[in-house]
Amino acid sequence: MRKLHLIPILFVAVFVLAACNQALTPTAAPTKVPGTATTVVVPSPTKVVAPTATTPPPTAAPEPTATTPPPTEIPEPTATTAPQPTSVEVPFAPGLVAGGIRIVEAASVGEDVRWILPGPRALDPAVFGTPDQPLGFEPEVGLPLEARLLSDDGSSYTTTAGPTPFSDNFAPVSGSFNLSLVDSTLIDGPGSQDQVDFSASFTGPDGKAYTVTLLKVIPKGPVHPFFGGVATNILQHGITGIGTKLMPTLPTYAAFWGVAELTIDGEVVASNRVMHGMITSNGRDENYRLGFDKDIDNSKVVFHLMMPNTEVTPDGPQQSPVPTGFMLPNGAEQPFFHVMFEDVKLSASRVVDANSSQPKTIQEIDFTPGSLAGGPLALQVSSDEDVRWILPGPRALDPAVFGTPDQPLGFEPEVGLPLEARLLSDDGSSYTTTAGPTPFSDNFAPVSGSFNLSLVDSTLIDGP
Repeated sequence: MRKLHLIPILFVAVFVLAACNQALTPTAAPTKVPGTATTVVVPSPTKVVAPTATTPPPTAAPEPTATTPPPTEIPEPTATTAPQPTSVEVPFAPGLVAGGIRIVEAASVGEDVRWILPGPRALDPAVFGTPDQPLGFEPEVGLPLEARLLSDDGSSYTTTAGPTPFSDNFAPVSGSFNLSLVDSTLIDGPGSQDQVDFSASFTGPDGKAYTVTLLKVIPKGPVHPFFGGVATNILQHGITGIGTKLMPTLPTYAAFWGVAELTIDGEVVASNRVMHGMITSNGRDENYRLGFDKDIDNSKVVFHLMMPNTEVTPDGPQQSPVPTGFMLPNGAEQPFFHVMFEDVKLSASRVVDANSSQPKTIQEIDFTPGSLAGGPLALQVSSDEDVRWILPGPRALDPAVFGTPDQPLGFEPEVGLPLEARLLSDDGSSYTTTAGPTPFSDNFAPVSGSFNLSLVDSTLIDGP
């Protein structure tokens, strides 16, 4: 029997081309589950007031033609409500966030806001490989080989063959956002208890006034996990398989996926647009070039507002350009939003005395880049009774991870499985198992034993 004690010690603080085609399912209320409980006090979220940003007039930009990939089907979003103050016991149960509920509040606090324009994206060889050994072409999140340009000597990939929402081209605009989210659930599904309150206002390069308001959380991802609709303190994009590989691998303090309403100059033009927002480390250099994995600046955090070309309809997801109303120099309307807020503040984490008759905040600790959003947490875990010694043996190969002989996947150096280490089915159409024994077999021997674990997680970023 495993015992998991969750002790939050300082606490509070994909570019998605898909939509939803099932009936709306209200977010399930938290359910009391058996387990070892820890009293967790969730203070009322405090709205962070963000000033209205102003910037110099936009500068001239290249004349790309915007294109984005087609949508894929995802389940119906779950209605969300603004976080409310509460004092509850949070026992651990599989599917919930270890350490208890995380609250993250953030807002823009400066004037540096940038509207990303369409353009090519440079290709990181650590993510996309080389023409001799291509990587990063997984369906939905990767880049097809035919969508890549080659160097003059054909030895490397250079950029995407067409424009993307992840270019180095931008126009300075003005704007602000406010975000308050609750991360309760780790596992995708309609019972997610994750919540988001988000709105952003910004101008376009031509002076139009835009407002984006999140209406619903999407609790299940179509291709990769959405972590119940909200995720905190994870890695995204790049080599992770969580979101498009065209973005670098980014330490992400908070992320959410949902359906949003869009207004332009005070008029609602859409109330069914898929949206993704995330607070991450800075992936751009002083010239605003979107870098590779090795270029990430972890000393600064930024907020990304992404709205791709997918709308929710009664008949399911439909590819549809975002009605931005902004005309590119080539006469085409830009079909997506990627708006960057460069000056972001996360609210302080709070140490809460849950043992007094009136729970109260006894200490506040400011967020710093590299620390966990929502504050550090402590875990204590122990186990006894059912203990198993895994014996060597073959490992069955999941086609979602390793592909097929016609379209192999999952052979990245160090973490993947080389093609020569795979066995084929009799007809050669699929992979079956590893060619040799592994530590991940179905073979085991029952034994006895126990363990005790106590840890404190304070830091998101690698380093001494």
